[in-house]
Amino acid sequence: MKLVALNVLVLDSGHQLHYIKKAAWVVEGLTNCDDIAETFANIFESASRPNTPSFNISTKAEFERKLSNYEDNVQHNIIPLTVDEVGACIGKLKRSKASGFDNISADHISHGIVVVQLTCLFNCIIRQGYVPDAFGTGIIIPLVKDTTCR
Repeated sequence: MKLVALNVLVLDSGHQLHYIKKAAWVVEGLTNCDDIAETFANIFESASRPNTPSFNISTKAEFERKLSNYEDNVQHNIIPLTVDEVGACIGKLKRSKASGFDNISADHISHGIVVVQLTCLFNCIIRQGYVPDAFGTGIIIPLVKDTTCR
């Protein structure tokens, strides 16, 4: 989304035509508020549509095909994550933000024992090559920042 200046032809009170520059929001080439809103609605609809079992199966098959072609595909070459690495990633999360679908926020997982347990969980996920379906569940809340089109 960007703000651009458009030349608009207007008729003044003296019945003279003038070009004036008017600011307008442009989203994917659209400047009409209704068209922009429809574009956002379509994007959010597709992003929030749950995956179907057939989509999950085809995506997994594609991943496994690509993984089998990967030249370093040897189990013993997988280096497990360390508690320090997981702790460093958790330390980069923003605090005091809204929680996700599971009601767990960054503040909850920053404690030592939780970091150790998460490290174990992530290493199991890497070793087994299986990510629980719940890890793909989230909440998308579109926020309207401005109700007027500029």
